[in-house]
Amino acid sequence: MSPLSDVEVNYIRLALLLRGVTPRAVRTFFDKEFPPTFLPSTLNKNYNTLNGLFKKRILNQAQWNLLFPTNGVPNSQTFDVTLMICLIRNLTSVTPPINGFDKLPLPGETTPGSDLARIKWYRNILAHHDSNTMPTGDFNTAWTNVVDAVNRLGGLPMNQECLDLKVKILDQSNQEIMLEIKQSQEEMKELRRTMEIEHSTMRENLTALQTENSSTTKNLIDLKNSHRDLQIEHSKVTEILKDPIPWNIRGQINEELENWKEDDKTFIETNGAKCVLKCIKENGCVVVTASSGTGKTSLVRHVALQMQNEGYEILSVSNPKEIIKWYDPSKKTLFVVDDFCGTYSLNPMKFETWKNVMEKIKTLVEKKQVKLKMSCRLQADINKCRKTGSSPLFIACQKGHTEVV
Repeated sequence: MSPLSDVEVNYIRLALLLRGVTPRAVRTFFDKEFPPTFLPSTLNKNYNTLNGLFKKRILNQAQWNLLFPTNGVPNSQTFDVTLMICLIRNLTSVTPPINGFDKLPLPGETTPGSDLARIKWYRNILAHHDSNTMPTGDFNTAWTNVVDAVNRLGGLPMNQECLDLKVKILDQSNQEIMLEIKQSQEEMKELRRTMEIEHSTMRENLTALQTENSSTTKNLIDLKNSHRDLQIEHSKVTEILKDPIPWNIRGQINEELENWKEDDKTFIETNGAKCVLKCIKENGCVVVTASSGTGKTSLVRHVALQMQNEGYEILSVSNPKEIIKWYDPSKKTLFVVDDFCGTYSLNPMKFETWKNVMEKIKTLVEKKQVKLKMSCRLQADINKCRKTGSSPLFIACQKGHTEVV
């Protein structure tokens, strides 16, 4: 693995500080303002204020459920930084910064309100950062501001933790974790943004139609039709939320399958294709291996499209972790992996990834709802790797079974 650059290390250190340390510092101050014993009664006392924030969409539904759970009592341990700062701003007498909570406070401002705004500012900066790098000058300024705020809000015991994080040795795994978190957050934010717009439009349309409903019978018919359309849209939205695959990735997969179907129009059926189709019907996992340029990719895709006619959902994946993330117990799924162990030779990083999740994939395949079809070039011959002991991964064509060697 290539070592991390200084600007990559800067980004990861600041991300770990903001995501791992600052929430506890804010919570320490929050619990002083809202003692846990009296938190439920305090929230009930301020119900009207909080309901106003909810109606203005300053608080979302998920946050509201944390404040007023149907079962149990509210607990600050479940509150995120955004929710805690919102409650402090609106329900306490904490003095706001000179320029308000939504801007970076001046360097000389060291009040609790200023430190909360400072943490909020840098968390937003990181959330909207375009890359996984940060210049050293920007990093040093941000680090000093955030650590000073943590010390003032959370007390000196957190100072040592910040010092240790500043010199902690980071490796490639830290970078991959942070990038995965950032990607997941962006996908979720985009999905929530889309859903909020659609729901808002639905509510506005329904209100308008209900107002017009009293005028004529025609309006009543139009309202019923519109209501039906809204139910259909709501069903579509519900399906999107249930789908384990992010909506944008789902669109890419569907587009890729359409390209497969177009290319498949010129595919000539061979005995090899019939053999592979028979194998994948009878077995949980099949590996197709051949030299470059012999048409194994076209063959694998052709057979996959035939399995689609058998009621299987076809998902093309490049990372084995996607098999676990995208598994849907309510569907029969065929996962297709091209050059799963490397394009020209065994790829150590791909191998490690497969090795780490192999047991989980084996469990899924054994349920018979999941099938796995992979291709591999002869240059990355898994049998040769198996004999030399250099590859711990070999997937056998056995019914519902995955073998790790």
